Amino acid sequence: MERREIGIRAQDIQTALQDVELSGPASGLLNTTVLTGMAERLSIHIRGIDIIDDERRLYALADRLGIGGLVLDSVLSLMEQAEFVSVERSQGKVKRVIERVPYFEDIYERFGEIWEARNPPDEEKENLRILNELASSPRLVEDVTGDFPIHVDQHRVLMEVGKEGGYFAEFLSPTDGSPIIYSPLYWEEKPEETFKLVKKYGSERIATAIRKVRAYQGMPIPELGPESTEDDQIIVEAMVAGLLPSPQVDSLKGPKRFAFTPYQGQVNLAATERPVLQKARAILSCVRYGQHFGTITRVKDPAAIIRALQLKGRIGPHSEVARQYAILVVEGVGRITRDATYSDRYYLQIVDTEENKKALSIAADILEIGEAITERGLNVAARSVLFRPGIMKEPLTTRSEELLRRKRDPKYSSESIKHDIEKLIDEVRQL
Repeated sequence: MERREIGIRAQDIQTALQDVELSGPASGLLNTTVLTGMAERLSIHIRGIDIIDDERRLYALADRLGIGGLVLDSVLSLMEQAEFVSVERSQGKVKRVIERVPYFEDIYERFGEIWEARNPPDEEKENLRILNELASSPRLVEDVTGDFPIHVDQHRVLMEVGKEGGYFAEFLSPTDGSPIIYSPLYWEEKPEETFKLVKKYGSERIATAIRKVRAYQGMPIPELGPESTEDDQIIVEAMVAGLLPSPQVDSLKGPKRFAFTPYQGQVNLAATERPVLQKARAILSCVRYGQHFGTITRVKDPAAIIRALQLKGRIGPHSEVARQYAILVVEGVGRITRDATYSDRYYLQIVDTEENKKALSIAADILEIGEAITERGLNVAARSVLFRPGIMKEPLTTRSEELLRRKRDPKYSSESIKHDIEKLIDEVRQL
């Protein structure tokens, strides 16, 4: 694997495992990969901040990315090794971080180099290799042979960890009963193929539901229950299969998921720029949250909000801004400032970086053009002081949470819809 590919896959794995507890045989199995992914994600999120001298803000941001306080210093040390930050410490505590993070491709290349230099165990090398292979195409389980000499029991643990985190998935072929393994990353990384495949091989009900999402990017997904429609069920099943990336926003009306299709818009986007797509989806998800779940006033024209951010670099003042767009502060997209005249009103100010400008262009593309086939340990009071009530979870993390929810309560999982999606994936394998 190339160093850039190693860096990208390390981030994918850490994102997927963010809320997954690895214990027993899996404990410590992917330490180098997870630590590398943490350093990459923190680097991406602090880019453009210049100086962080608020210790509480740093720890809260790290916590949101699944980086606990006990491991944060190790993550910062890795970022120092990459020469992406300078860290000032006092009495063993981080006091100030000065960032000098480059654009995304440099991040993955550099951390891939550091990962290689640490010479992780063969199990970690094999895990990255398999993920990289499955992101290109589904495979027969028997064909996923090892390039590295690891015991069959360790290989089984790697597969189980990947399934728990949601970056691997396995099912029996509806055609011949053979066990098939694939990665939901396939759809995100081959968007130009997704709709061709759905149109050619997908059942009509799946194609219809996905067309609805394509026409209304950022469609709110309701929690499944007795009154859920078939479209609701299809969209959730497609999310679990990776067909529909669905980030989650948690604000005043509770957590809400928003469905997107894999991005194939007019704005050129390299594989290394997936964090830009994540920002674009965060922007549109925030706007959709305000449109559908606003508490005081609701957004009537989402396109007008995004145009204002593009042309003026800010929106407001409004009393809802601080809550509705709080996650964009965490994502490094914007800053919240209080109005000088009315203390209960706020502005959202966009952080002026090239990737944020590109993220806004992609958000506008997804929303307006309609051709976009699209990305613990801190108490609640402290979090609300730092970021106000608003958290976003990325699609890989949301997917692993849905898998865990189904283990606890599988009754809203539709076997017939799953069967239709598995048929589609099986056809992809045989192309």
